[in-house]
Amino acid sequence: RDGFHCIISKADYGIGEQCGKCFRITAAGGSQGSAVVMVSGGGAAGHGRFNCIADSFKEITGTESGSFDIYYEETPCENVLSPPTVINWADLNPWYCKLMFENIGGWGQLEAVKACKSDGTCADMTQFSGATWTGCPTGETSAMTFELTQK
Repeated sequence: RDGFHCIISKADYGIGEQCGKCFRITAAGGSQGSAVVMVSGGGAAGHGRFNCIADSFKEITGTESGSFDIYYEETPCENVLSPPTVINWADLNPWYCKLMFENIGGWGQLEAVKACKSDGTCADMTQFSGATWTGCPTGETSAMTFELTQK
């Protein structure tokens, strides 16, 4: 991904529904700027708050520190330059999987994930939290394919 990252308030982040989504943040008033940022976590205090890494913050505010009023709106993630990536978050286990899906462009979140083993056995996965999903088809396999559906 090419671009800026911020975390969003814990209340807005929920169980990760906002993870991977993009927002255009514009500083309210003055000569500050604007940037499209991708939400990469939750934990900022207060509703509607974004805590941004240094280069993102400077692009939006024109300064390196402080607290600013902002306007924000969800927008498609247009700076995702590579295909989706699947990361295994659990030990290799034929009976359990926990996978993270990164580099999801467009609206940044998945609505559904279908996982299929090389023998054609498939399962609809369940969103665990944010970009992580569980519920692969069980049993040994040499490869898996994924069908991703965006919100």
